[in-house]
Amino acid sequence: MNDKLTPDIPGFDDPIGLLRACHERMLGHCDTLEKLVTHLREKGLDEDARSAITGITRYFTTSAVHHHEDEEQDLFPL
Repeated sequence: MNDKLTPDIPGFDDPIGLLRACHERMLGHCDTLEKLVTHLREKGLDEDARSAITGITRYFTTSAVHHHEDEEQDLFPL
């Protein structure tokens, strides 16, 4: 059993692992967006929907902004 409260996140010494973790977060947000469509139809713009939208927006306007640049720099440096 894993007793950690948070998952291990790769460090900058593991750029492939770091990018993989980033892709997993992106896919998680995409899953949430898919669920949000049904949620909005059934329950409207309630607090859960607002929270999901805020989290997704925050992620894609902060952490994910430089994702492509990070991939180019770490995977295909010149």
